[in-house]
Amino acid sequence: MLVKFSANIFVKPYKEKDLKVLITGGSGLIGKVLTQSLEVAGHEVAILTRRLDSKSTVTQYLWNPYRKEIDADALSDVEAIIHLAGANIAEKRWTKKRWEEMYSSRVDSAQFLYEKVKEYKIPLKSFISSSAIGWYGAGTSQEVFTEEAQCADDILGALSLAWEAAADPFADLGCSVSKVRTGIVLTNGGGGFAQNDEANSHGDRFASRDWKAIHAMDSCK
Repeated sequence: MLVKFSANIFVKPYKEKDLKVLITGGSGLIGKVLTQSLEVAGHEVAILTRRLDSKSTVTQYLWNPYRKEIDADALSDVEAIIHLAGANIAEKRWTKKRWEEMYSSRVDSAQFLYEKVKEYKIPLKSFISSSAIGWYGAGTSQEVFTEEAQCADDILGALSLAWEAAADPFADLGCSVSKVRTGIVLTNGGGGFAQNDEANSHGDRFASRDWKAIHAMDSCK
């Protein structure tokens, strides 16, 4: 399977001034790398988290989308939100309960953010949502896909469809909306390699799939 994207899907950085950026899932593999990259570029970055990290030097705000709770200060003067939150698909077996966690952590959390941005009348410039190449299905194929391809008729296709649809309402608030479909994220310190090895040892079906991977640094460019 080959996934081909046109260049216009990539978000060009704002050059006129530094941005105040809020990241969900900021403590994850991509989130940590992205936070560092944005700070180096001069942007003001904060993350939404359910558990404060006393060792972190990044501004943190508590939220719990499952309980519809968020520190209102987190959204104050925010110009861009990057939504990376989502239960790891490789961490546990795909039971019904795990599917619900995978769905809610991505879709329901985005809907909750939309409700709060609208409620507080935040003049957001950009909403960027993570998504996945699971949109194209997990099976092997010789077809060349583009971003216009329809989502696959399987569990990951359905999840990706709902995930991306949850970002669309932000356009009604007058901000740009972008969706970034990535593969399994890899780093030297963890990610897909370590989880795939563990899945292999347990005979998990995750390990037997034809996954496409991306390094965390590349996913942030």
